[in-house]
Amino acid sequence: MGKTIDAGKFVTCATQMLESMETKPRPTRAEVSDITNSVLDLSDATMTSGETTNGLFPTECARILRKIAEETELATSYKRIFEYKKQNIKAEKKALGAISLSFELTADIIAVDTDDIRLIQQLSALRPRAYICVFTDNPIVKNRTAVFFGTYCFPKHFLNNLDLFVATVGAQFIPKSRPEATVLHLETDSKSQILNHRVTHHSKS
Repeated sequence: MGKTIDAGKFVTCATQMLESMETKPRPTRAEVSDITNSVLDLSDATMTSGETTNGLFPTECARILRKIAEETELATSYKRIFEYKKQNIKAEKKALGAISLSFELTADIIAVDTDDIRLIQQLSALRPRAYICVFTDNPIVKNRTAVFFGTYCFPKHFLNNLDLFVATVGAQFIPKSRPEATVLHLETDSKSQILNHRVTHHSKS
C-alpha cells in the first residue's frame, strides 16, 4: 500500500476493520487501531464489507468508522506530509504550486475548474490541508473523483459566484471560528492549465 501511495495512486483500505461489529455494537481496541493506522498510512478511503451487508449494526459501523477517521485526521500534520510527498511523487508543476501556495496562504478551499482527472488526482495525492472543490458538469469526472481524498464535486455554475458558494454550500468547509475564508482558485484552460489567481471571500455563516 505504501508504494502505491508514494506513486500518487488511489488507495482504499478494505480489510474488514470492524469485523467484530457484525455481532457487537462496539469495535475492539485492535479494530480502532487498524482504522487509525489506515488513515495515518494515507489511504484515500476505508471500506466496510460484511459489517454493513450482513452485520447487525450497519449504521453504527459507518458512524464509528467516520468518527475515528475524522479524529485521526485532526491530529495529522498535512504540511509535513506534503513536504515528503513533493519529493517522492511525480506531479505536474501546477499541482505542486497550487498545494504549496495553499499551505502558504492557509487556504480553506482549492477551487478547481477542470475536467482533467489526472490533475485532480495529483492534487489529492499531495494531501493538502484545504478541501479540493471541483466544479464540473461532467458525470464521468464526478464519478471518478468522488473517492479521491479531500475531493468534492459541485455544479459548474457555482463558479459564477464563489462568494455565494462559500456562504452557502461551501460553508461546511470553513471553520466557524474564522470569519474570513481563503479560496485558492486554480483556473485552467484547454492549452496551459496554470494557476491563475487567488481570491479571498468572507463567509456569511
